[in-house]
Parts: sequence; C-alpha cells; structure tokens
Amino acid sequence: MLFAGTFIPYFVAKQLAKDILRCRDPLAPYRDYKKIRGMSIVHDWFDWLGGYPFEVARPEAIFDFYRGKCFSLITLKTCGGELGNNEYVFKKCAE
Repeated sequence: MLFAGTFIPYFVAKQLAKDILRCRDPLAPYRDYKKIRGMSIVHDWFDWLGGYPFEVARPEAIFDFYRGKCFSLITLKTCGGELGNNEYVFKKCAE
C-alpha cells in the first residue's frame, strides 16, 4: 500500500498539471478512461503497480535477440521518454 500511496498521487498530480497547462477539463481523463482502456483508471494503476519487480531490456538487446533468430524490425513505437512500454513489430525473414 505504501507503494500505491506514493505513486498514485504522483500520477494524479502529473495529469492535473498537464490538464491545467493545456486548459483542459481535469476530470475528463478519469471520466473517459474506462471507455478507452476497458477498465477503470484505479484498476489500471493497481494492475500496473502489481507488475513490480520487472526487468527492462534496452532496445539494442531486443534488436540483437530477434536479429539472431532471423527476424527484421517492421515497426517501432516508443513512449517518448515517458513512463510506458515500447512496442515492436518484427517479421520472420525468408530463409
């Protein structure tokens, strides 16, 4: 609970600051979240926090691993330095 009590207020404050700076409704992210993600934001926070501990791999390690198994990168979507996950799409090379 200490972990959630530390990070959930951080996420709320960060979102509130963004909304205030962009003159947006600060309640909209919470009101619309379930429609977008399929679960309430509170459930998502606890789901995300429950993922600790986790292991991080540098993109180079991901590329090297799949290149060694004859895959080529098709698409890469990064989280732009924010909290989140990078998304990779690889395709098996013709042998």
